[in-house]
Amino acid sequence: MMETSFFMSHESLIIGKRPWYLRLRGKLYLLLQRNALRAPDQFEIPPNRVIELGTQVEI
Repeated sequence: MMETSFFMSHESLIIGKRPWYLRLRGKLYLLLQRNALRAPDQFEIPPNRVIELGTQVEI
């Protein structure tokens, strides 16, 4: 396990220009996502073995 590298994705969510009720729904989703357990922590992967590739997603 100490010789293996793990590639993981990481999405950063941003809220777009929408009506207030859709922004409220987006903020609630952002709160839930922020409090979720990250995949490397969930699978107990050592931090020095993880390579994260990220993108921004507008909701």
